[in-house]
Amino acid sequence: LVGIATTRQYQHVYKHGYRCRNRELISYFAANDTFSCRLGVITSKKQMSKAVYRNQLKRRIKEWYRIHQQSLPFGDFVIIATHQAYKLDSKELRACLDGLIQKLVKHCKYC
Repeated sequence: LVGIATTRQYQHVYKHGYRCRNRELISYFAANDTFSCRLGVITSKKQMSKAVYRNQLKRRIKEWYRIHQQSLPFGDFVIIATHQAYKLDSKELRACLDGLIQKLVKHCKYC
């Protein structure tokens, strides 16, 4: 699993990427020239003060990403959790992520 590591990489995705959201998650996608998929997950301390829950949500998102990585387009993905995301169980979270990625992939076909 390759991740987005630096602030500069996150800023590039924010500036040049396509934004898509639902009530629980906000996602950004920007194509890259490395022919790989990279993921960045952001969970805010303001949204959930307990680190245990923030880390649990990150692990669930990363696991979903690991499973679906082969079917995703090459590029950088940033997923930001809103306060509603912490209320989801694993099945609902997977459905939200599937819906967001379908929107992103649909948009990428027209780029």
